[in-house]
Amino acid sequence: MRRFTLTLIALALCAPFGARAQTPKKTSVLIFSGQNNHNWRLTTPNLRSILEQSGRFDCRVIEDLTAVGPELLAKYDLLLSDYNGERIGARFEQALTDYVESGKGLVIVHAANNAFNGWDEYDKMIGAAWRAGTYHPAFGKYDVTVINREHPITAGLKSFETTDEMYCNMLPHAASKATILATSIAPSGVVAGKVQPMALVVEYGKGRVFHTPLGHVGNEAQLVSQRGAGFQTLLLRGAEWAATGRVTIPVPDALKEN
Repeated sequence: MRRFTLTLIALALCAPFGARAQTPKKTSVLIFSGQNNHNWRLTTPNLRSILEQSGRFDCRVIEDLTAVGPELLAKYDLLLSDYNGERIGARFEQALTDYVESGKGLVIVHAANNAFNGWDEYDKMIGAAWRAGTYHPAFGKYDVTVINREHPITAGLKSFETTDEMYCNMLPHAASKATILATSIAPSGVVAGKVQPMALVVEYGKGRVFHTPLGHVGNEAQLVSQRGAGFQTLLLRGAEWAATGRVTIPVPDALKEN
């Protein structure tokens, strides 16, 4: 009896350590920021908050991209860009391409697809970019239609309404291995009535890129674009997929496909 009791005590003492050992390691994320024609002082903390409040990600923000090189990037599982500015230089560009090509992940949010004008490899990496001829109608409500329910990011996710600024007539890169997951219909302008990509993924070397032009914020009231369940679900599941190649973050009940 004494031996049996001691065994039970030993098992009880070990149980908490076993439970802790099963807790998944958080994905380490480096967020590019510090320059944007949008209000990055609102968007960057908000994007960081969405990721960290999920309990799946641990984020650091860098606002001086001239400090980015291979040694820094090697410390992170995932990069997220909230940066829209000029090209940084050859060291940064080589570090970023090598990082993604090697099998790591990159997330592009809204105006980050405007960045690095003239860097063709970046446009290939992200699938489509805001370039000459791209425009947006007024900020407002529109529908986002999930067209690919086979992909891990959008599996089980139904279409949803958002309040945002729709990027229209983005320039796709002919050599990019991009797959569109969700779309909207341009309400006006030169491509009125035509389908526009709102979420896409790109295979780049061994790596993965998740890109959404959703998430416009020019002022505090427009944070509604990033507070919607649809945007946040795409961001979280897209970030997990870009980092790991799989998705375990569940779709909220309100957005589950019937």
